[in-house]
Amino acid sequence: MKYLIVEFSDRKRYAIPTEFIADHRAKYYAKKDSERGLGRYDVIYDEELFYVMDDDYKLLDWASNNMDWKGVKDQAILLETKVEPTDYDKEWTNAKMEVIERIKPSELDDSLL
Repeated sequence: MKYLIVEFSDRKRYAIPTEFIADHRAKYYAKKDSERGLGRYDVIYDEELFYVMDDDYKLLDWASNNMDWKGVKDQAILLETKVEPTDYDKEWTNAKMEVIERIKPSELDDSLL
């Protein structure tokens, strides 16, 4: 499974499953395009999901420009902990992000286990 890694200014890093981001994007385009008569919702959804899961740039772009912290925080896996107050909603669009193939066990925050 691939993850989008987000790092905020307080140095906390979170892993967001890319399937969650891809699902969000695929639902948007499937609804929009099916309502315009461009195909069936389920077919468009599957095509969009496959398309964006294979394109890290599109995943990063969608996450930073069409999602916010409130929408992803329930899916977020805390990787590192350092205490500093941070406004994640304000920082979301400019936070450091990267897509990875999997989370290494050594990157998990032991306090969450």
